[in-house]
Amino acid sequence: MPLGGHVEQADAGAGVQPRVPVRERRQRVDGVVLLAEVAAVLQIRCRHLRTLQGGVVHRRPVGRSHVGGVDGLGEQSLVPVGLLRKVSGHIRRNDGSGLNVSPAAVRDRDDSATYKPNRTQPGAMTDEAIDHRRLIVAGTGIAGLTAAIYAARSNNDPLVLEGDEPGGQLTLTSEVENYPGFPEGLSGPDLINKMKEQASQFGSDLEHGIVTSVEGDKRPFRVELRDGTVYTCDAFIAASGASARTLGVPGEDELMGYGVSTCATCDGAFFRGEDMLVVGGGDAAMEEAHFLTKFADTVYIAHRREEFRAEDYWIDKVQRKVEAGDIEIMRNTELLELHGSPEEGVDHVTLAENEEGYPSEKLDDEGTETFDFDVGAVFMAIGHTPNTDYLEDTGVELDETGYIVAKGGKGGDQTATDVEGIFGAGDVVDYHYQQAVTAAGMGCKAAIDADEYLEDLPAVEAESEAAAEADD
Repeated sequence: MPLGGHVEQADAGAGVQPRVPVRERRQRVDGVVLLAEVAAVLQIRCRHLRTLQGGVVHRRPVGRSHVGGVDGLGEQSLVPVGLLRKVSGHIRRNDGSGLNVSPAAVRDRDDSATYKPNRTQPGAMTDEAIDHRRLIVAGTGIAGLTAAIYAARSNNDPLVLEGDEPGGQLTLTSEVENYPGFPEGLSGPDLINKMKEQASQFGSDLEHGIVTSVEGDKRPFRVELRDGTVYTCDAFIAASGASARTLGVPGEDELMGYGVSTCATCDGAFFRGEDMLVVGGGDAAMEEAHFLTKFADTVYIAHRREEFRAEDYWIDKVQRKVEAGDIEIMRNTELLELHGSPEEGVDHVTLAENEEGYPSEKLDDEGTETFDFDVGAVFMAIGHTPNTDYLEDTGVELDETGYIVAKGGKGGDQTATDVEGIFGAGDVVDYHYQQAVTAAGMGCKAAIDADEYLEDLPAVEAESEAAAEADD
């Protein structure tokens, strides 16, 4: 059945390379993943590093308070102080009053409206001081970085924490054509890098760190990272995005990274010349399948029902590839099992088909056909799960699938949660639109809502103290 759209001539000139042994492919994948992880960290910390004789790289530990040495860096630091002073938000100078003042605050200290120093809070759980921030943003996707830009311009000295997926889902997008202001289009990583540069330019402090808990019943909030680092903050923006889902079928865990992937952009090139299977029926599945035609012999899309959820734009693009012979559609078909080994990769898969759809629920029906199908790689594109586990015990309301329930409505505080001072933006809230431009809008709203909350915070604290004294 046609998907709609016009015929497009098949891509020409893409020669098929000899099949690379899976073990060698895996080694290459490991190398790419390692480099990507290192690059993600170095990109935001490159000015914190210095290569010494013998190629040894030393860095100043970040995200913690340090005692001794010049500017509190510690005598063991081998990083030039001049370099560190260029990174806004990382170096703080003591102004003599016990306050650690950011560079932006130092410039504006005579202006009471913009002078917002950060106090170093004594650590209740450790012997060292806990770094206190006015605002912490969890996530460096479009929502988090937009929030960082607006928050920094409001002199709220945001600390922006990258999680498991630096840059968010957009870094997995090979081509962004619908983000306003870029008529020629650009890649997802390019857009993210430009936004990181913009956020840093205004004074945002970008660090790599995975939030594991936020104590919402304490003021200031206590934020702990996976590596044990602890911060406190007056306001918190959750913009930690959503992660790709998997099916949980037999063979999936064993073969993940060995022919099974959730990212065509990351891994597609390693399976050049193979037949590839994409599982899903939404925008992500259509985009992944379209991208994989650059490398695959044939791309197969398996969708468990007749109709696709994808927008017409992507359906039309895929249909052109169908008519060109690059993609084949397998409707009313589900993946039941993956076969292979880490040494040899994916050998074949087991599929089920029923013309009424959802065949895995009708395996005993006469109309359900189960069969093996040869492919060399499988890409899962079946949606996402919000990264909100760290909010479960905060008092923030989450829906049944884990998305943040924000206030919404008209007027201010649309991104506010049930916990005053905690805000949500991007794909942790939005399970419907999930577009870069809507995430940016929510990030902007969250930063403005947080700023208004922070501006009112001194008055609220004074009222609380007065009420406590009256009770005594």
